[in-house]
Amino acid sequence: MLGSRKRIDTAWARFVKEEGFNPSFTQETLRRIKLHPRIYYYGFLLAISFSPFPCLSKNSNELLLNLIKSVDSVFERHLLYGEFLSSSGDHIGIQGGVVSISNSNQLLFQKGYGYSDLERQMRFDPHRTTVHVASVAKMITAVATMKLVQDGRLNLDNPIDSYLKCLPIENRYSQKILVKHLLTHSAGFDDNGIHSESIRARDLIPLQAYLESNLPPVVWSPGEFYNYSNYGFSLLAYLVQVISEESFNDFVLSQVLTPVGMNRSGFSNQKELLQNLMTRYRWTELKDGTGWKLEEVGVKFSNRIGSSGFKTTASDMSSFGQMFLKALSNDSSQILSFLTVKEMLTPKFTYDSLFDVSAGLGWRIEKMGKNFVYTHYGDDVGIESSLILIPSEDLTVFVDLNNSDGATVRKAVNQTIRKFFRNKRINQTEEKLSVSKIRDVYTGKYQYMNDSQYSFERVRYLFGEGLVDVQPIDSESIWINDLKYDHLGRNFYMNNSHNRQAKFFQKGDISYYSSGLASYRQLNFFEEPKLHRSTLLGSLIVLLSTLSWPISWSWQKLMKKSHRVDRPRMTLALTSGLLLTFIVLFGILTDTLELKYGVPTSLKFTFILPLLGVASLLYSLWSFFRDKDTLSLVAKAHYGIGVFSMILVLAIFEYYNLLGFNF
Repeated sequence: MLGSRKRIDTAWARFVKEEGFNPSFTQETLRRIKLHPRIYYYGFLLAISFSPFPCLSKNSNELLLNLIKSVDSVFERHLLYGEFLSSSGDHIGIQGGVVSISNSNQLLFQKGYGYSDLERQMRFDPHRTTVHVASVAKMITAVATMKLVQDGRLNLDNPIDSYLKCLPIENRYSQKILVKHLLTHSAGFDDNGIHSESIRARDLIPLQAYLESNLPPVVWSPGEFYNYSNYGFSLLAYLVQVISEESFNDFVLSQVLTPVGMNRSGFSNQKELLQNLMTRYRWTELKDGTGWKLEEVGVKFSNRIGSSGFKTTASDMSSFGQMFLKALSNDSSQILSFLTVKEMLTPKFTYDSLFDVSAGLGWRIEKMGKNFVYTHYGDDVGIESSLILIPSEDLTVFVDLNNSDGATVRKAVNQTIRKFFRNKRINQTEEKLSVSKIRDVYTGKYQYMNDSQYSFERVRYLFGEGLVDVQPIDSESIWINDLKYDHLGRNFYMNNSHNRQAKFFQKGDISYYSSGLASYRQLNFFEEPKLHRSTLLGSLIVLLSTLSWPISWSWQKLMKKSHRVDRPRMTLALTSGLLLTFIVLFGILTDTLELKYGVPTSLKFTFILPLLGVASLLYSLWSFFRDKDTLSLVAKAHYGIGVFSMILVLAIFEYYNLLGFNF
C-alpha cells in the first residue's frame, strides 16, 4: 500500500511541480472519459506498486518517473511553437513527434507533440496518427522470419539459395549466405540508395521484380563483417513470401500484426493507413545563407519492403514492444515463444567482447551498466524513429518524429536512457600495442564499408566523405580523426569522454577497424582521394590544352592558311571534349538529385559520353601510329602527355564507377 492520501498528494505534487513535469499528456485523453488526471495518477501509482516486475520496486518507481519526465522534457525543449512553425529564420527544431512508454502490462506514458501535418493543422496523436518508421520496419520483418523459424519452416543455419533457387545472387566467395547472416547484417551485400523509393504508389515495383533488377553483388565475405544492409532485409521479406506462399504483407498481417493487436499498421498502402499519415518535413538552408526554410517532403513509397515502408501508430508499436516483454515472462499467448525471443536477444555478431554493442537477430544489443538494452533506429528524409526494449526494467520505448532535425531529439532520448543505465567500465590490463605496430599497420585513411562500392555513388569518396584518419600518439594512444583513444588491450581502444570504442584487426594483408557495428577498411596509398583529386586536376588542365588544336585549325582554315586535318590530335581533342562535358553535366545533374527515386534519363545519357571518349581515344591512337611521321617532335610530346592524362582520367572514372552504366 502506498500510504495515506497525504502521501499520495505529496507524490503528485512532486511529480507535477518540483519535477517540472507537464501532465498534459493525460488531460486531453482523460477529458473524453470525464476523469481528472489525478485519479489516473493514483491508479498509475497503485498499479505499479503492486506489479510483480522488477522495475516496479520503490526505487524503480522513482527511476521511471524521472525517466518519463526527462523524455518529455527533451521533446518540449526541441519543439517548435506557433510563431516558429512557418519561420524562414535560423530557428531549427522539430514540427512534432510522438513517444510511447509501456511495460508488459500497460501503457505508462503516451504523448503527441506538435503537428503531424502543418497545412491541415493536425496534431500528433499516439492512437490516431499514422507514422513512418523507416528502418524500424526491419523489426517486423525479423519477427515474421523468426515465426517461420519457430514453426520449423526455416533454418537460421541454412544457405538462403536453398530456399530462393529462382533468384540469382552474385557471390564470388566460397562461404554461402546463411539466413542468420541476413538478420545480423553480415551477408556482405553492397549497399546503395538508388531507386529505393517511388513518388507514387502506382510506380511501386513488386518485391521479386525489384530484387531481380536491383539486388547488388556480395562484396564482403558472408559472416565476416557487419555492414548494415537494407537489401538483406528486403531479401528476408522475399524469403518469408516464398516459404509462406503468400504476399509478405498478408503474412505479416495474419501472423504478426493481428495477433499482437496492431490494427492500424501494415506494409500496404491502403487508404486507412494513408488518411492520417504524418507529413515529412526537412529544413533547407536559404541560398543566400541567411537562414533556413521549411520544406515538405510529402508521401513517398518504399520499394524495399521489409527493410522500410512500414506504417503504424505509437500505440501499435507499444503493443509490439510489449509482445517481447510478455514472451520473456513466459506468456504462452504470444506469437513468439520465450526461447525464440531469447534467441533474438542473444548476441550473434561482434568483433570483440569488449564492445558495448553487438548484433542480435534484428536487434542492436547495447550494454548499459548491468542492463542490456535492445534497440533499432530508423531514419530517412523527414523520418526519425527508435524502438527501445529494456527487459530488466520491463520497459519498451517508442519514439517517432516527422522532421530530419528530429535526429537530435532521438539521440537525446537515447542519451537520457543511457544516463539512467550508465555503464561502469573495467579497463583491461593486457599487453599494449607498440607504437611502431600502430604506425606500420594501422596508420592511414579508412573508408566506411557500408557505402556503395559498385555504383557511381562511390564518387562521394572523391571529396573525402566517409573517410576516417587514424594516427598514432604514443604506445598507448591513437587519434581517430580528432578524438584521442586509449588502448585497453588486444587492439581495442576507448574514448571515455565521448563513449566511443574502436577495434583494429587484419584479414589477409588488409587492415580494418570497427566502432562496434560499423566497419572501415584501410585504403592503399593509390586509393587516397587526395591523390585522385590532384591527379584529376592536373589531367584536366592538360585536357583543356588539347582543345587548342581544333581552335587553331579552325582559325587557320578561316584565314585560308591550312586545310590539313591532324587526325590524331583532333580526335584526342574530341576525347577531351567528351570527358570534360561529362564532368560538367554530371556535376550539374547530381547537384540536387535524390537517387532514391531512380536515375533520370538525362543523367543516364551523360554516361554515354565517357564510353564514347574511350572509343575516340582508341581511334586517336590508331591514327597516331598511322600518321606519326607527319607530326613534329613538339606535337608528339604534347600528344603523348595528352594521352597519358586521358588514361589517368579514365582510370579514376573507372575506380569511382563513372565509366559505364553503374546504376
